[in-house]
Amino acid sequence: MVGLENIAKIYVMGDVEVRALNGVSLTIEEGEYCSIIGASGSVKFT
Repeated sequence: MVGLENIAKIYVMGDVEVRALNGVSLTIEEGEYCSIIGASGSVKFT
């Protein structure tokens, strides 16, 4: 099992804070699959 709890990611762009993730939790059980999708050009790490 892999688990994440209450994940947050904030980008600072000048005087503006952009909350890309806020309070995200995820559990992936053994044998399950997970995909990360997004617009072309957006950064997605696996």
